[in-house]
Amino acid sequence: MKTNSIRKYSDNELHLLIQKKNKTAFTLLYEYYGSMIYGLAMHALKSKELADEIVELTFIKVWDSIHLFKLQKKTFCMWLVGLFIATAQDYLESKNIEFVFKNSGFPSFTFEIIGEKAC
Repeated sequence: MKTNSIRKYSDNELHLLIQKKNKTAFTLLYEYYGSMIYGLAMHALKSKELADEIVELTFIKVWDSIHLFKLQKKTFCMWLVGLFIATAQDYLESKNIEFVFKNSGFPSFTFEIIGEKAC
């Protein structure tokens, strides 16, 4: 994953460009935040397979729901982390995986996987 030490666009500029479905801006967003979200996913889920899948789904949700981001309410980074947490919860529930979400203060949160839910 490529990282840039100098950012070409602000979060607000990326937000506006992605709302217009600019794929280059979306790629830049992934370069800026992909490693951070993947690191959170690996820490929170303790599974490379789950982390890979959920990070991909998170960025698909960013593309699909960028219009819901409101810069005035929270930073883009915090919106993205919240979207990751919601995506992880939705994914685990859709796969009938029982889990407990443990939040001992950001960024120290985990999904304790208990196992498959009984049908």
